[in-house]
Amino acid sequence: DDNPQRVNRSEELQSGPTTEISDPINGRRPRGRPPGSKNKPKPATIITRDSPNSLRTHVLDILSGTDILGSISAYAQRRHCGVLILSCVGNVSRLILQQIGGEERQFHGRFQVILLHGSFLPTADASGLTALIAGPRGELAGGAVRGPMVADGPVMVIASMFRNATFERLPLEED
Repeated sequence: DDNPQRVNRSEELQSGPTTEISDPINGRRPRGRPPGSKNKPKPATIITRDSPNSLRTHVLDILSGTDILGSISAYAQRRHCGVLILSCVGNVSRLILQQIGGEERQFHGRFQVILLHGSFLPTADASGLTALIAGPRGELAGGAVRGPMVADGPVMVIASMFRNATFERLPLEED
């Protein structure tokens, strides 16, 4: 076949991509994104610094004989940040707990901290801890921590730090 039209068409197919919508030989549309398309995948966003509203987890190692409550409160005030207590491991030798009825009980001796939870904000009035402790014979006591809570041996506190806390009064007033 010395048909010049057929030779030209063959050369055209071998020369590379065309702008035709469909493949005339197979009768199919080409697959994939058309050249020059604006709908291309975007690169991943990489965050190179912390947001001021993010939580950062810290391990606070509190030395024996130190007031746990006072140490964390001073840390929050010095750093101008809020502190959320997540957990605590260790023993205390002295503390005062205010129980549900309002009665305050003093504890002296060696007590294991079972639970320590609370928050500290840079303003002292919005701070507080709740503790559950176990005595040497397994007796439990809990309540709001009032006054010093003295570490008996090293105490490890896991806490999250945050900045830019917003104070809201609830319920919100109707407009």
